[in-house]
Amino acid sequence: MPTYRKKPVDVEMIRWTGENLDDVRAFMRPLHATLSAVPPSDSGLTFHVVKGQSTCTIHPGDWVVRERDGSGYYPLSAEDFADGYEPEPIG
Repeated sequence: MPTYRKKPVDVEMIRWTGENLDDVRAFMRPLHATLSAVPPSDSGLTFHVVKGQSTCTIHPGDWVVRERDGSGYYPLSAEDFADGYEPEPIG
């Protein structure tokens, strides 16, 4: 049986470290109103990123990924990042 490989897709993303709020806000600039900080919890500061009618929580160590068309953002766990992404080669 033939096998197929998914085409690579380049995406822009930033990692939420728990301390880089200004960087995350700048990354999400045209839609930064969709980002709201919540009081710290046991797992650290979290964000709610509103996309459409859904709310997503991003914990320190997770990534914020910009939609390819720039229409919104979605969270990516550190584990999913390690499993499926690598930096784009320079050059």
